[in-house]
Amino acid sequence: MDNNNNNIELRYSEELRADSNTGMVYGTAIVFNKPSILLGNSFQEVIRPQSEEFMKSQNIVMRFNHQENSVLARYSPNSQRNSLHFNMDAVGVHFEFRAKKNDAWLLESISSGDITACSFAFRVAQGGDTWEKRNDGTYLRTVNKMENVKDFSLVIMPAYEQTSVNTRGLDELKQAEEAEIANKANTIIETEKKKAEEIRTAEEKLKNFDVYYKNLMNKYL
Repeated sequence: MDNNNNNIELRYSEELRADSNTGMVYGTAIVFNKPSILLGNSFQEVIRPQSEEFMKSQNIVMRFNHQENSVLARYSPNSQRNSLHFNMDAVGVHFEFRAKKNDAWLLESISSGDITACSFAFRVAQGGDTWEKRNDGTYLRTVNKMENVKDFSLVIMPAYEQTSVNTRGLDELKQAEEAEIANKANTIIETEKKKAEEIRTAEEKLKNFDVYYKNLMNKYL
């Protein structure tokens, strides 16, 4: 993955297989409407279906471990010679490509379980995700719209614990929650101050009445 691209995120899927007879590699790069594992120990994520028009407009390179110098296949919306093909359904985005002669090792590695998963690199569109806090204290992120899909990739081992996430929306939500807690605390403090002032005023009035009563008693008794 190109580290110069800000806010590029990675997601993994273990839907991957190969046919050694035909040399074809098949996988599901993007899974729709299925909650992810707990990411960052604090949230799960659901990716909503993207439009077919959006997906077909992307320039997508199939890589190995997201390495920039690795090109296993490619899809371009303006090309008639695409070696990477994909289709969409309610489950997700499914791809296929034929391994080149020099990449025949991929077929054996997938069949033997050395390469176990695939992933995709993407960027969420501005305002394209929402965050909500759940009753158990964790959060749910819903990705509604992507800005672009950078690549698909075959990966040796999904590094779920290292999954990159643009948590701006989560940070804003937590800040709003902290602000709400602070406002509630300030309201309680101000209410208690008001009660204390009312008690002090009442005590002062009682004290003044006591002095007045004593003076009255001394005057007439």
